[in-house]
Amino acid sequence: MKSEATFLGRLYDAIRKEPFRRKIVIAPSYMEGQSWLMRICRAFGPVMNVEVHTVQCQGLV
Repeated sequence: MKSEATFLGRLYDAIRKEPFRRKIVIAPSYMEGQSWLMRICRAFGPVMNVEVHTVQCQGLV
Protein backbone atom coordinates (compact mmCIF):
# COMPACT_ATOMS: atom_id res chain seq x y z
CA MET A 1 0.00 0.00 0.00
CA LYS A 2 2.88 2.36 0.71
CA SER A 3 4.19 2.19 -2.87
CA GLU A 4 0.71 3.00 -4.17
CA ALA A 5 0.44 5.99 -1.85
CA THR A 6 3.88 7.14 -2.99
CA PHE A 7 2.80 6.80 -6.64
CA LEU A 8 -0.36 8.85 -6.08
CA GLY A 9 1.58 11.47 -4.12
CA ARG A 10 4.14 11.83 -6.92
CA LEU A 11 1.36 12.02 -9.50
CA TYR A 12 -0.38 14.73 -7.45
CA ASP A 13 2.86 16.71 -7.17
CA ALA A 14 3.40 16.50 -10.94
CA ILE A 15 -0.18 17.61 -11.65
CA ARG A 16 0.01 20.55 -9.23
CA LYS A 17 3.27 21.96 -10.63
CA GLU A 18 1.42 23.75 -13.43
CA PRO A 19 -2.26 23.94 -12.49
CA PHE A 20 -3.38 25.88 -15.58
CA ARG A 21 -1.64 23.73 -18.17
CA ARG A 22 -3.52 20.78 -19.70
CA LYS A 23 -2.27 17.42 -18.40
CA ILE A 24 -2.86 13.91 -19.69
CA VAL A 25 -2.56 10.91 -17.39
CA ILE A 26 -1.78 7.76 -19.37
CA ALA A 27 -3.23 4.72 -17.61
CA PRO A 28 -3.69 1.03 -18.40
CA SER A 29 -7.46 1.62 -18.56
CA TYR A 30 -9.77 4.62 -18.42
CA MET A 31 -11.42 3.33 -15.25
CA GLU A 32 -8.08 2.90 -13.50
CA GLY A 33 -6.98 6.42 -14.45
CA GLN A 34 -10.25 7.87 -13.15
CA SER A 35 -9.79 5.89 -9.95
CA TRP A 36 -6.31 7.40 -9.50
CA LEU A 37 -7.72 10.91 -9.92
CA MET A 38 -10.59 10.31 -7.50
CA ARG A 39 -8.23 8.92 -4.86
CA ILE A 40 -5.85 11.86 -5.34
CA CYS A 41 -8.72 14.32 -4.86
CA ARG A 42 -9.88 12.54 -1.71
CA ALA A 43 -6.40 12.35 -0.21
CA PHE A 44 -4.82 15.66 -1.31
CA GLY A 45 -7.49 17.96 -2.71
CA PRO A 46 -8.85 18.95 -6.10
CA VAL A 47 -6.86 19.02 -9.32
CA MET A 48 -7.75 20.70 -12.58
CA ASN A 49 -7.05 20.38 -16.31
CA VAL A 50 -6.36 16.64 -16.13
CA GLU A 51 -7.55 14.08 -18.68
CA VAL A 52 -7.19 10.32 -18.63
CA HIS A 53 -6.04 8.56 -21.82
CA THR A 54 -5.07 4.98 -22.54
CA VAL A 55 -2.50 3.54 -24.88
CA GLN A 56 -4.22 1.86 -27.80
CA CYS A 57 -2.27 -0.93 -29.42
CA GLN A 58 -2.79 -1.41 -33.13
CA GLY A 59 -2.74 -4.96 -34.44
CA LEU A 60 -0.12 -5.94 -36.97
CA VAL A 61 -1.39 -6.20 -40.52
